[in-house]
Amino acid sequence: MTKGDEYGRSLTIDEKKQLNVTFQSGVELLGWIVKLEKELTNEILVIKLKEATDKIQKEGIKFPLDVYNEYRDVEMSFSIVFGQCIVDQFHWTWAFVERGDHLGWTIISPDHEYGIALEDYFFSKMVWDTSKPISCLEIYKKLERNDYKERNGVLKYLK
Repeated sequence: MTKGDEYGRSLTIDEKKQLNVTFQSGVELLGWIVKLEKELTNEILVIKLKEATDKIQKEGIKFPLDVYNEYRDVEMSFSIVFGQCIVDQFHWTWAFVERGDHLGWTIISPDHEYGIALEDYFFSKMVWDTSKPISCLEIYKKLERNDYKERNGVLKYLK
């Protein structure tokens, strides 16, 4: 067993393909909601995610929107875009985690001590607790500054 296996498993080839498709459709969806630049860096994508989620929280979405029929479809796409930006920029990895009440794709820090349950996070903020803004840009900046670490030997979920 390698470090971190107790928290989840690596993704299958099919799951990696699914992530890629969802990432691509998430970027396309993002472009329908806010104006995108021609050149998209990870940081620009995260800034645009913040703009889009703020807009959705204030104005909502009229469904159906192309193939998207409910907020769950939108949050899934946005969570994968956000996660892939972190994976690409900060060398985190995707894992499938079954822990407590969380079951699903998660990104795990390189030291396997931190994780972000992206689907849960985006869904709770877009549907249940719309009074608080989604802080994806804040999380991204914390990771950039490396100021999120509190070591305690347990996989700590960042929020």
